[in-house]
Amino acid sequence: MDAPEYAALTPDDLLDVVEERHIGWDAERESGIALHMVSALAVAGRIGLTAIGDTPLEASALYGELKQTLDGVAAKAAGISPSVLQSAARSDPAAAPRRA
Repeated sequence: MDAPEYAALTPDDLLDVVEERHIGWDAERESGIALHMVSALAVAGRIGLTAIGDTPLEASALYGELKQTLDGVAAKAAGISPSVLQSAARSDPAAAPRRA
């Protein structure tokens, strides 16, 4: 997941979003979002993640919730409208979650 605007965020911002939304990995439920490459956020505006749910729909919903929330936080930090990031994601098929 990446956007140039994400570079305005810190790894702590990302971790705060995941914690506040309660979408991080939950070992008891064996579902949630596992983050990778967190340190690349402020450097390259990019993170890696694996969204794991009981169903593909649940995993996709977790991904979508993180994307939408992170877009909003990044847009606010960059001083732009969140809709700018969301419309860019819709026009870029690579920005969509991939299914196995």
